[in-house]
Amino acid sequence: MRIVIVLLLSIALAACDNGSSANAKYFGVERKEITVTDFNKGALATGYRVLYQGRQYNCRIYYGEVDCKQPGA
Repeated sequence: MRIVIVLLLSIALAACDNGSSANAKYFGVERKEITVTDFNKGALATGYRVLYQGRQYNCRIYYGEVDCKQPGA
């Protein structure tokens, strides 16, 4: 059980660590041009918010793939 928890935490932390780079690539900009906040780590996915060019996006990393949408879209 302990090994499973450590593995799941490692996956979630890796998603967070790569979030800025993955999102910069998603938006086609450098990391310094985006702000990543409000992390919600799950076992398989990590949700968070990105501020880019004054616009808010709700994003999620699931199995290494980034998906972002503006609220209400």
